[in-house]
Amino acid sequence: MSKKLLEFMAKISDVEQVNPLFSTCKIRVLYTGKNRNLSIIEKDAVERALPTLKNIPIIGEFSEDIDDFKGHGGKIDLDSYKYIHTTKPYGVVPESATYEWEEYGGREYLVINGCYLWTGRYEEAYSVIEDGKGQSMEIQVVDGEWIESEEAYKINNFIFSALCILGDDIEPAFEDASITAYSLDADSFKEE
Repeated sequence: MSKKLLEFMAKISDVEQVNPLFSTCKIRVLYTGKNRNLSIIEKDAVERALPTLKNIPIIGEFSEDIDDFKGHGGKIDLDSYKYIHTTKPYGVVPESATYEWEEYGGREYLVINGCYLWTGRYEEAYSVIEDGKGQSMEIQVVDGEWIESEEAYKINNFIFSALCILGDDIEPAFEDASITAYSLDADSFKEE
């Protein structure tokens, strides 16, 4: 059976400094049902996948040219025919993170609280604190099927593999997916 890698977009928000090197954040990951990537993920499939969120990276590909994050990144090395990851880890979803379902924008979103961003190591991670950012999940599909009547691919079982910080010009597949800061005064945080 061939495995499929799908990418979905959401937003990272509610970032709060834990110590000078780490900040915690809230991530609105995905909503259930059909999404703009023409896939369907039901709540029971998401709940089966929840254990695979533990310790996955929060990644991003930052461009100094545009002074913002880009998309999922990656490229193919034409000499070796290998996929090369161009993103780097900016944080992690720790085992201690908590999960809940939240109504937002008329949809039921999976929300993760207590994720870590390495804001002390990467200056560009401060843009998440200042403005919040879009977020896109990366998953590995274990089982799914095309549903002709829906004109969409139904994902029955999957594994979370990463959460990706998106630039402001990249539109999430899950419209309101985000990373945001907890009640944090950004000016005093920058000053500290």
